[in-house]
Amino acid sequence: MPDGAIVTSVEHRTGGRLVVATVVRDGFDTTLAFLHKQLPKAGYIPEEGEVEEDDAESNFSSTSVRGRWTLRKMPDCEAGVYLTYLTSAVP
Repeated sequence: MPDGAIVTSVEHRTGGRLVVATVVRDGFDTTLAFLHKQLPKAGYIPEEGEVEEDDAESNFSSTSVRGRWTLRKMPDCEAGVYLTYLTSAVP
């Protein structure tokens, strides 16, 4: 997660899935650049991503985890973005 990310919720779902919702105040472009650079450095392979004006999303995987992140601009906070991760263990 980016430095300064604030975790707003953690949800444990069936099948070993985990959802972590955060708020980041570094802005959309900076947070997106972080995800594109740091996730591969940490061993996660990005898959099937897309970037639009107000949101972005991508699947990712490693040898032990697969997941998806979503990034959305906050409508009332210029530099604020919602960053959510959904992960599950690879069987």
